Amino acid sequence: MKVRKYMAKDFSCLYEIEKSSFSDCWSSEGMKDELSQSYANYFVAEEDNKIIGFGGFYFFIDESEIVRIAVHKDNRGRGCGRAILIAMVDEAKSLGAKNIFLEVRESNVVARKLYESMGFISYNIREKYYEGIEDAVLYRRKL
Repeated sequence: MKVRKYMAKDFSCLYEIEKSSFSDCWSSEGMKDELSQSYANYFVAEEDNKIIGFGGFYFFIDESEIVRIAVHKDNRGRGCGRAILIAMVDEAKSLGAKNIFLEVRESNVVARKLYESMGFISYNIREKYYEGIEDAVLYRRKL
């Protein structure tokens, strides 16, 4: 598996993974707009010339926020999410970020364990953030 920066030719694969990974997935147009923003930095994980996951973060001045990590259901549990997260943290550092933030569903124990294993520390809760039902756990890592 290799992780590289997103290219426009990757869009259809990313969008398929997006739709199958999130109950609140972005629209096709919304995702195209997202990927074109100057502050958005996206990466893809490839295996055998097939995209199996992606992740993205925003960078502003000296802080970053991870906004998406998704892995195709057939490739979960094999380190793809970790590899994408490492690439994003490294890129945020190289851009000069001092902190990197993210939020995750409280029920997403697998993702929370990954973030905590990578040095992210929970610092707050956004009550009923997802669909007005589920809390979001906020994490931060100093870089």
